[in-house]
Amino acid sequence: MNISHAGGNGFNDGFREIRTAGDIGIMRGAEGGHQSTREETKMGITYADLRLANDARDDLEELNACAVVDTGAMHLCIPEHIALQLQLKTRSKREVQTADGKSHLVDYVSPVRISMLNRECVTGALVIGNQVLLGAIPMEDMDLIIEPAKLRVSVNPLSPNIPVSMAKGVIK
Repeated sequence: MNISHAGGNGFNDGFREIRTAGDIGIMRGAEGGHQSTREETKMGITYADLRLANDARDDLEELNACAVVDTGAMHLCIPEHIALQLQLKTRSKREVQTADGKSHLVDYVSPVRISMLNRECVTGALVIGNQVLLGAIPMEDMDLIIEPAKLRVSVNPLSPNIPVSMAKGVIK
C-alpha cells in the first residue's frame, strides 16, 4: 500500500500503472479525470488511488492511498495508522463480519473525506485491516462505477460532470 502526503509526484501525472500476474508496464492514462490515475490488477482485484482527509480538520494534510475496490463491501475500511494520522474521532463500535466468516468488534470513525476522479464524499470508516478498502456506499455517493472488463474505477458515464444521487421514496 502506498501512502504519502498529498502533493507528491505521480498522483495526477496522467500515467497509470498496470500490474497483472505476468506483466508489468506503464501506460498513458486518460486525461480529464474519467478514470483512476493508477490502477493495479492482480487476479481480478481492482485497486485505485484516492485521497483521504479528516473533514473536520483542515489543518491536517490529506493522505494519498491505494485502495482495494470492493462493491461487495459496504463501507470504507482503513487501517488503524491512517485513523491515527488523520486524527479521526471514534463515534461508535461496530461488529463486522469478514470474508472468512469471523466477527470483529471495530471502531467506526468519522468524518473521512474521500477524493478521487474529481469527485468527493464525506463518510465514516471502519478501522480494520492493513490496507484501505473502498466499499459500495462511498462509491455510490461519488457516483463511481467499476468497469469489470478493464478492472478500473471510472465516473458514471451517464453523469460525467457531476455526481448524480437518487432521492426518491415510495409514494402511496
